[in-house]
Amino acid sequence: MKPRRLIYLLYRYILISFVFLILYLPNVFLCRTQNLNLETYYLLNFGGFYLSKSFDIVEVIKFLVPNLFIIYMFSEIMRSECIINYVYVFIRTAKKQKWLFQITMRLFIYIATLYIWLFLLTLVIGKFAGLPLESDSFFKMILPLYFLNVLTIFEFVFLQNILSMKNGSALAFILIVILYAIPLIAVSLLQQIFSLNIILYFILPTNQMYLWHTDRINISEAESFFSSPLSGFFLLNSLLILFGFIVVSYHIYRYRFIRKDMIELIKE
Repeated sequence: MKPRRLIYLLYRYILISFVFLILYLPNVFLCRTQNLNLETYYLLNFGGFYLSKSFDIVEVIKFLVPNLFIIYMFSEIMRSECIINYVYVFIRTAKKQKWLFQITMRLFIYIATLYIWLFLLTLVIGKFAGLPLESDSFFKMILPLYFLNVLTIFEFVFLQNILSMKNGSALAFILIVILYAIPLIAVSLLQQIFSLNIILYFILPTNQMYLWHTDRINISEAESFFSSPLSGFFLLNSLLILFGFIVVSYHIYRYRFIRKDMIELIKE
């Protein structure tokens, strides 16, 4: 990896880590005082906000702010590199396709690596605080929890980047906030309507919400902290839908990207 890119990543990973620590520290204190285990700590940090009969704006903000901060920190990567390289790289269609694939894969690696770090940091803090680990439930939970977060946030990072190419980062981020936050709030307010409704899978950010899934692990000593899941909402289906969203959005933008001149694709 080039030194410039390494510095870019470290700088952003450090800032993101500080934002997540604001979430991690109160949650580990809660788990320690309530004698809860490490699985509960992971769910409080990454499982999404719980559904309740009364709308809890504090819980919603605690979930939205760190995730939106990740999206913001990885915005405009495509646009900045296009501005630097398009004279040399984008003369031929084949080079445009190769560049788009490479930078998309780089974005995915950035997000996947970030969540490995955030999950490891959670483990270190949890073990340092003395939270017990139930190995069977932990290993059943950790991979679905990881991939729901990685795939969802990567898709929004990708959308943020392709929207910022033409619209600039400010407008693109406002659009992403709307696409990410409003559906989650709407489902939490109208949860009875969405129960057993296949439309849940096609409201992109709801798939990230591990706690909302019917087949999530149940932790008996922590159930009072979490709401009942939405009936008929399954983890495997969400993972497949998220992967499908990524493939479709990439190919739609690829089709447009290779057929437009760069002057039409990039806002100066």
